[in-house]
Amino acid sequence: MRFFGHLIKGEKSEPVTGKTNFFPNMNQAIGDPRLLYAMALKEQGSLSRFAARYFSNQLPVKVPEIRLLKDYIREHGYPQASKDEIQEMLFAEYAIGGAREAADACEEAHSIRHLMHKEQYKKGKGLTLKERAEGLIKVGEILWKHFDVFREIGIAEGTPVKLFEWQTKGVFNTLYKDHIEYASSKIESEEIPSAKEGETTILSRYPFGAVGIFPPYNAAIGLGGMAIISSYWAGNATVTRTPSKMPLTNMELAYVLTEAMKELDFPHSAFQSVIGPARSIAKYMVNESPLNAMVYYGDSDIGLELMSQAVRRGLHFIPELAGSGASLVWKDVDVDRVADYVNHARFFGSGQICLAAKRLFLHEEIYDDFIEELIERSQNLKVGLPADPNTDLPIIGARALYQNIDMIREAVSKGAKLEAGGYRLNAQGERDESGLFYKPTILSDVALDCKMWYHETFGPVLPVMKISSFEEAITQANNTPYGLRTSVYSEDPEIWQHFFDEIQAPGIAVNTDHLHFDDYYPHLGGLKTSGLFGGKYFYEVLTYLKYMHLPK
Repeated sequence: MRFFGHLIKGEKSEPVTGKTNFFPNMNQAIGDPRLLYAMALKEQGSLSRFAARYFSNQLPVKVPEIRLLKDYIREHGYPQASKDEIQEMLFAEYAIGGAREAADACEEAHSIRHLMHKEQYKKGKGLTLKERAEGLIKVGEILWKHFDVFREIGIAEGTPVKLFEWQTKGVFNTLYKDHIEYASSKIESEEIPSAKEGETTILSRYPFGAVGIFPPYNAAIGLGGMAIISSYWAGNATVTRTPSKMPLTNMELAYVLTEAMKELDFPHSAFQSVIGPARSIAKYMVNESPLNAMVYYGDSDIGLELMSQAVRRGLHFIPELAGSGASLVWKDVDVDRVADYVNHARFFGSGQICLAAKRLFLHEEIYDDFIEELIERSQNLKVGLPADPNTDLPIIGARALYQNIDMIREAVSKGAKLEAGGYRLNAQGERDESGLFYKPTILSDVALDCKMWYHETFGPVLPVMKISSFEEAITQANNTPYGLRTSVYSEDPEIWQHFFDEIQAPGIAVNTDHLHFDDYYPHLGGLKTSGLFGGKYFYEVLTYLKYMHLPK
């Protein structure tokens, strides 16, 4: 069994506390959840096991993972498995750390930050932008050689092949010469004219120095990898707190990047990574560490609280938070083609993507036909094991699962019509009230005071509103605390431009995939409680602008 340790000072390290945990092979556990629950119970004390066996109806439901166990026992009985069965299911052992390991990594990053950057004209130690950019071509080659290993680990963590390849290739595909040159031009020094004859101004972008990154568990190697590689690109030393729910692919990325640094004879501590509790590590990084900047992916409430602490301390904070994207479908579209787009935009990855389409505004003239086509497509999406290339839908995170169930119940109680879905599934696609999957769900006539209109639905749930005018659509589309990614479908260019001008979000897809990403596309970015900067490139926002005025 492979061990994943912290990565500090260019080397894998054992946890200072001596604490480790085991990660099950989710490709096996999803097919037989009994093993997962039996493993969890064996880690508990005898009193907890006794309560679960004989008094499961008394178990508290505030903790989502306990609620999952309670549901399983109600439907299938107390889960039992032999020691050999559980041992056979285990995929990896990984270190558990905390603020102490984070402190070691952050202090190392701070101490070597000057080795990551120097201007082209300077002598001495440090990497120029040109050297870092040329190094990225080699990094890309090394990452692609390792792709099959990343995929194997991703599947074991529970990410379906389709979803894993979409996330990962979106990052790896950017590391080629033409794109690297384009991106580097955005952070190169330049000379600009002056209003005064005989004088000039030099603009230069400088890295912040030492950067902390909190990748999201649902795209640790996708969105996380984008931020991590961009931090290096900008000239920073980087520390990652890898997500505890799915720690292995992100740790593997850090190991492979470090091996690339050694092969290039670049600073070995350019990338460091620790595993541990999010709250204690975030508290340390924001309030006590020597870091100069931080990228945080996660819940808006927590992210905004961390941002307020960072501002007081003077730490540059880049929030990548929740989203509730709107999709507007106008009356003049090709229904079949756009139904494909919307189906993918909402239900790909079981809707657990921050930039997914989470609210649909549909013109009344095509409403019935479109709903019929969308139902047909969504109900044919396949659940299954992560290793199956035909699997469309991954399992739902425990917290998100119950939040979605509660929001659906609220909407139906207030008069919403359940057009499709609305129940849990097991890996065989059978209805199962303890299932880890959720059938793609479409609701109409949802009251405007229902939570699913103004809270993020992090799962395969889509409320649909029938609209008769553009003004009605844009008013309701903007009636959200979030602003991340949106889409509009129409044959009328005036509708596109009006939507682009009025929508309160930085990302707009027109007549194409709402989840579109290409090499030159901005790296997300949000408004309102989704983020601060609007659309952005990480390699740009992880630098700051310095300007120098001087005579020629």
